[in-house]
Amino acid sequence: MSQFRRRQFLRGALAFAAARWIPCSYAQGQRVYRIGYLITGSATDPATGSYWQSMDQRLRELDYFEGRNLRVERRAAEGDLDRLPALATELTARKVEVIVVGTDVAALAAKKATSTTPIVFTAGGDPVRNGLVKSLAHPGGNVTGFTSFREDLVGKQMQLLRETVPQIKRVAVIYSSSAPLGMGLDALKAGAEGLNVSLHDIDTGLDNVLHAIEREKPGGLHVLLTASAFRNRVRIAEFTLARRLPSVYGIAAHVEVGGLMSYSFNYSDSFRRAAEYVDRILKGAKPSELPVQMSTKFEMAINLKTAKALGLTIPQSVLQRADRLIE
Repeated sequence: MSQFRRRQFLRGALAFAAARWIPCSYAQGQRVYRIGYLITGSATDPATGSYWQSMDQRLRELDYFEGRNLRVERRAAEGDLDRLPALATELTARKVEVIVVGTDVAALAAKKATSTTPIVFTAGGDPVRNGLVKSLAHPGGNVTGFTSFREDLVGKQMQLLRETVPQIKRVAVIYSSSAPLGMGLDALKAGAEGLNVSLHDIDTGLDNVLHAIEREKPGGLHVLLTASAFRNRVRIAEFTLARRLPSVYGIAAHVEVGGLMSYSFNYSDSFRRAAEYVDRILKGAKPSELPVQMSTKFEMAINLKTAKALGLTIPQSVLQRADRLIE
């Protein structure tokens, strides 16, 4: 090899080494945090994805960038609740520093998998009755987060349905017996005073539930927020449209696919606030010292196209309170 070619070779080798060394030394000098997402539904579901994207966005605002100083391990049960315990165990084996869950079902699975890894939940029923925390003010263990449970929420949903359809006399309710405690069934019954309410457990099979409702011919349908109902929201919406059945839900995702109306917490906001708890835990805070907080933002959504298909005129008093009108 000539002296000139030898010098060219050495220059190229040094340049290649420098290009490799600079980013490696940068990465080695910066701590990379590892967190886990335990997702109850499908990772490809647009509604589910939008909630988790809200968390990702807030984490970026707090200077956590995936691929730079953050690694996120995502595990999705795809609606199969029986998979949650194994997925939670898998996340703990990956030695994540925080596990974030979107439902109390997932939170319970994560809590059984680990008593040491911090767990942050973003929604769900009563966390005290469910055994997730000792109290809202002092969680006392490795679990904390944000609850979407309020005793009067399902009653307000029923009131909204009745205000929209004043002549309604009979209402069918879809719920889940496998859901953790704190769904608000007692409050629902109290809020539905004067109505003939029938309860249908979606875990007995959606076909059975819809056939039973069809036989009863109620004047309206109230779908409580459960993982099963969320997963089957398109089919439930199609059922209500085909039977011209006014319906109210516990999350706006049902309305986006054809349900009539919903009244709920703003779940995207809950995920954003949960990201702030993740930040505090990564910086040294203990879950036991972070109080469980109530979600504070509500939203009412109405599908005007569905209302038209059902032949309903939404009262102005209801329209004026709506946060989202879907046309």
